[in-house]
Amino acid sequence: MGRLIDDGQRRRARAEREMRRAAILEAARTALLSRPPAELTLESLDRAAGLRQGAASMYFGSLEGLVAVLFEAELGDWLGTVEELAAKEDATRRPETLAELLADTLCDRPLLCRLLASLPSLAARRTAEMDRLLDMENRRLARFREAGAFLEARWPFLGPGGGAVALRRATTLATAVEPLLNPPSGLLLAMNDPELAILHPDPREELRELLAAALANRPGGR
Repeated sequence: MGRLIDDGQRRRARAEREMRRAAILEAARTALLSRPPAELTLESLDRAAGLRQGAASMYFGSLEGLVAVLFEAELGDWLGTVEELAAKEDATRRPETLAELLADTLCDRPLLCRLLASLPSLAARRTAEMDRLLDMENRRLARFREAGAFLEARWPFLGPGGGAVALRRATTLATAVEPLLNPPSGLLLAMNDPELAILHPDPREELRELLAAALANRPGGR
């Protein structure tokens, strides 16, 4: 009987830990999309999740650790969707088709684009854990190569290694249009002014056109 009680307590404790961890991650997702990433702190996430101070640090160790978990989850979901949609793609094999697929799936993930844009500033923090960030980047490269090989089979024009390059270019360009996907409040008035439309294009169309041009120009280049 004692063992059964202990097992039940352990299961409940494990479930509660998972719930607290999920609450912190959800608070981070909301915070990243609602205010500048520079304002994100573990203490603010503890408060947003309704947990005692130090909870986020206990579960993730550091802000870099938390962001790495979010980033890898978002990146994995995106690449999984890319592979799924690419498998259904008809045999047009044109750069524009691939550009549209990559642009649309990225624009459907504003949090991923925000995280991509935030990585340089995160790495520049005095407290940045460089080993953890390096591990994250190595895993990103491995996943790019895996998904890239899948794209190369569907779009032969990419050439060997060109699929990973296409994914790199897509995520690099996504950082450029990220302010259009997640516009700061100070720019909303300008973005709604027809006279200024050339400065604030539709992010989906802009990313499609930039990617189509990038893929048509030496897609297998480094």
